[in-house]
Amino acid sequence: MAIAVELALVGAKKIIVVNRDQSRGIRLKELIAKQTKCQSEYLKWTPNFQIPDEIDAVVNATTI
Repeated sequence: MAIAVELALVGAKKIIVVNRDQSRGIRLKELIAKQTKCQSEYLKWTPNFQIPDEIDAVVNATTI
């Protein structure tokens, strides 16, 4: 969560949250919208998820 919020605070125009867990993804999307001026969107992760061509950066924040 902190990575997405910090990126929004330093000027990201839009953050797309991709998560396997819908409730967690939506919660982060709503947090970004509430706490920053950044646009946010949630997409559900699937095994065949394709990163859209217009994406500038990808941050993998999966816990290990």
